[in-house]
Amino acid sequence: EAATCLLAGLVTDTLGFRTTNTTADALAAGIRLIEAGGDLADLAQRTLNDRPVAILRLWGMALAKMRLENHVISVAVSRAMRAAAGIPDDDTGELVSQLITANEARIAVVFNEVAKREVKVSLRARRPYNVSQVALMLGGGGHPQAAGCLIQGTLAEAQARLLPLLAAAA
Repeated sequence: EAATCLLAGLVTDTLGFRTTNTTADALAAGIRLIEAGGDLADLAQRTLNDRPVAILRLWGMALAKMRLENHVISVAVSRAMRAAAGIPDDDTGELVSQLITANEARIAVVFNEVAKREVKVSLRARRPYNVSQVALMLGGGGHPQAAGCLIQGTLAEAQARLLPLLAAAA
């Protein structure tokens, strides 16, 4: 059980051993945890692939309004969209990680309305682009390829404030 729990942390932090923090040491630790009984295939399925239908509905609504400008791909998720999809909280199912898989994208952003005038922003970047500096400028933080922040204002205001900064970073 301990090996499975530790392996779950390793798998989710490296997105299935696919991120820049997948080092030889991380792979060696993964091997030791698998040898100790951790089930990599099951963990990858449960932590990286399984999603409720409600999340897929939300993705459909959000992706229908997706924008791609200056190599920045973005979507806005309103509270109304989440309610229509049947999602009671601010979950977007890691939509930002799906957006960054678009060939044309260097940077991906999800604007997620979490309250009337509060937008949670999730950012991802392909190497060598860095989204952590933009997030830091807005009071957030993170890593060069994965960062976020909270912006006070409407979805439109958050987009108007952040998209030019991201275009400059791309």
